[in-house]
Amino acid sequence: MTVGAGQAQADIQAVRCGTALQDFGSGSGSTSLSPAMGTVTAAVNERWLAQSPRQARAGWWTNTGGDHTNPGTGYFVLMDIRTNRQGHAVYTNTLTGLEVGQSYTVSLWLASADPRLLPQVTVELPGTGQALDVDTATPLTGPDALAWQEARLTFTATAPTQALQVLERRAFTGGAGNDLALDDISLTHSCIAPPPVSVSTWGPVGRLMTTGGIVGLGWVLARRRAGRPRALKG
Repeated sequence: MTVGAGQAQADIQAVRCGTALQDFGSGSGSTSLSPAMGTVTAAVNERWLAQSPRQARAGWWTNTGGDHTNPGTGYFVLMDIRTNRQGHAVYTNTLTGLEVGQSYTVSLWLASADPRLLPQVTVELPGTGQALDVDTATPLTGPDALAWQEARLTFTATAPTQALQVLERRAFTGGAGNDLALDDISLTHSCIAPPPVSVSTWGPVGRLMTTGGIVGLGWVLARRRAGRPRALKG
């Protein structure tokens, strides 16, 4: 498989027989979220490209947990979800370069950034019937660690593009918590190997060693004999 990492694009481009990865610019040195990394919607009050919640907004979080794959050096998206945004998408992206009829798997890593109120979100691929609720299965394992959990969906492409969205489901009326971390969105093409092709070979005595080959050779020889002129009798 081939892997493309650190893509800075507004969509995630499929790699044939491989994996495309949006890791939000690991080691980019930036704390601002670029629109090229997907869309954090108006359902989110503030958003950051952060190395830790504490770094994003001093005094808001004591949490020092970090990036899913490179804690302390990598970056992830941190979202402070607004009040009363139940049923709204908080993050959207587009999967592109898909081949109709081919199977793909999309994976996202999610975590709660505040133990006082856990976010309730659904990862959805609109139009495919594929959706996954991510609720209290993503609690913090301690006051200083982000507990990353994978959300994985598999679908068969019906068009060259497919929308991806993360929906807020909690009826949040304000206060502390309901803060979501997002990292490492991958798109994997499950490449199916073509069936083996039969190759004609010749045996040690010159016979064609394929299915129907001997029968076919006999037919050719019979045709040749039929075409020979008969000897005249004296």
